[in-house]
Amino acid sequence: YGIAYSICFVVIGAIAFWKVTEALNVPRRLGRLRREHVSTTLTMSSTLLVFNLHNDGDKLTMSARIKQHLCHRVTEFQTIDIYDTDAFGRVLLLDNHIQLAEMDERAYHESLVHIPLLGLRDPKRALVVGGGDGGVLRELVKHPTMECVDMVDIDGGVVEESKKYLPFVSDGAFDHPIVNLTIGDAFPYVKQDREPYDLIIVD
Repeated sequence: YGIAYSICFVVIGAIAFWKVTEALNVPRRLGRLRREHVSTTLTMSSTLLVFNLHNDGDKLTMSARIKQHLCHRVTEFQTIDIYDTDAFGRVLLLDNHIQLAEMDERAYHESLVHIPLLGLRDPKRALVVGGGDGGVLRELVKHPTMECVDMVDIDGGVVEESKKYLPFVSDGAFDHPIVNLTIGDAFPYVKQDREPYDLIIVD
């Protein structure tokens, strides 16, 4: 009976999933789903960040009220926008794609750094590729055994605007004595003859 019940639950679940996807017109191949650009739209009462969560019209959207558009900057590499919102706090977007939100960025950065780092014995050297907001640096410098943290980011504009409008993310880590910041392309950087790293994080 246990096997029969399990088969029934699987079949019922599959039918329910099929009915929901049919109702929402979700593509059968989930690989066809893609993240839409975040757009700003003006409503009668306020300005909203609107996230299209479906690639076929407006079947599913989420919006966040904007308190202030703090930064808009076009660099050689991308467009940087920083918004202050009621729901998520300050939000960083690169080319209209969300990179982090004040509300939950710590969960992302702490998991990205501490899970691999705590599995190493006496880590001393780390390399960060990208991570111009400084959140990874903030977590790396907390480890007492760390002696050198090199960071390479291709866009200095992200670092500058993050320091100005998102200082809570780096929390002073850019000025930490063990941090060495290089603005440039990481590919030629890593090809140079350097001391081995205990940890490399691509953010």
